[in-house]
Amino acid sequence: MQTKPDTSYGRMLVEMPTESAEQAFMLCGFEKIQRGKSVAFRQKTIITRRDDGMIGRLQVKFSPLTNTVMLNEEGGTTHYVRMNMMVTYINDSLHVNNSPLLFEARIVSNNVTEWRGKIPIHRPAIEYYPDFIVLTEITKTADVNPSNLTYLYSQNGSYYHREAVVWNNGSDVYRFEFPKVIAYFSFSASSCIVICNVTAVRLPLLDYITIVKDDNKVMLRMLPYALDQDLNTCFDLPVPGDFPPMLWLKIKNMSLFGVTSQKFVVHAIGQGIECTRIGQKSIQVGTSKPADSNNCSIDSDVEFCKIMSYNSSAIITYCDIECVCNNCSNVHIVMQSANTKPWRLCELTIEDVI
Repeated sequence: MQTKPDTSYGRMLVEMPTESAEQAFMLCGFEKIQRGKSVAFRQKTIITRRDDGMIGRLQVKFSPLTNTVMLNEEGGTTHYVRMNMMVTYINDSLHVNNSPLLFEARIVSNNVTEWRGKIPIHRPAIEYYPDFIVLTEITKTADVNPSNLTYLYSQNGSYYHREAVVWNNGSDVYRFEFPKVIAYFSFSASSCIVICNVTAVRLPLLDYITIVKDDNKVMLRMLPYALDQDLNTCFDLPVPGDFPPMLWLKIKNMSLFGVTSQKFVVHAIGQGIECTRIGQKSIQVGTSKPADSNNCSIDSDVEFCKIMSYNSSAIITYCDIECVCNNCSNVHIVMQSANTKPWRLCELTIEDVI
């Protein structure tokens, strides 16, 4: 709010949200952060709380409000007060890409509305990442312990996993044993608890891994099913005539798999896979040093790893491939078919060799 020098405004009321918006919003909190030095008033704050203890409506009454200085000093007579507020929705039902509603506040002077303002606020929504993200941890504000906090995530937007967050030994960080590669994510808790105290730490999947010649991101959208520690979620691998014609993964950041050693084993599990570098359903794993171009040659620039063992049944095949990564920048996994017979990848994990 602004005032003019040597002016009395009489009784004033700041109200948020207004009656028209009261049924949709609640306030997580508010504070006054600036007051002009020359403004005199008596103040009364009326807070109406909901049954859950949150603020349903806030009214700040001033009687009277007077600017007592004739000189227009910077910060002394122009600004009376600024207020910060944290706003959220009463209705926490979640949908993808919800449109915002308008939060409205007003200032009343001597029973006349002098100002009315509206700002759009997005409803609580399921966050959608079409190119996937890697969720590594959840952090909270120190000395705050949100209870009954759960999170939901999904690869396809149809089936959601729900898991609880348990803060152990006074830690402010909840780290996942395995990073979550997901497209849909949301918290299931009071919106005020989440927006004020909780943060999900994530990075784009493409910061960790790319797929060569996957221009339409067909394989990118399938890959999370091989990174979910679930052998029942498999996806079809390319065969001749498909695009891309092969699955060529370039892993740029091994923290996706929790690998810190220069020596590690790649475990590939699937249906119809042959654990050979050359064959009808081949798998090649190798490492490469930094290159000037992303278009390195699989024949000349990659040092191949050693196939250690395989175990195959009528249903599923397990391949273990050991690599040594001396100053390498990328790990390559290439899976290519010489025929059109269907084959599938179910799980891909990498672990250190100690």
